[in-house]
Amino acid sequence: MLATKRMPGHAQEFETSIALHAFPELVRQSVIAHQDDPEPAQATAEKGRQLAEIAITGVVAFLQGMLDGTIRMPVD
Repeated sequence: MLATKRMPGHAQEFETSIALHAFPELVRQSVIAHQDDPEPAQATAEKGRQLAEIAITGVVAFLQGMLDGTIRMPVD
């Protein structure tokens, strides 16, 4: 899904994709287009949607496992 295969990465493809999906009005597209670093330009709102869906699914599964008793957190 990510062209760069790196995550997270501040203001790079991963984070910029999440931002384009979650709050596109705060992303300065003109800054992305005129950077020396081409990585943020690989970002899309669709990639951000897919990444958010993966994260939410993982958190829900983890919490459900805790509720079911199939996932236990170690206690030191």
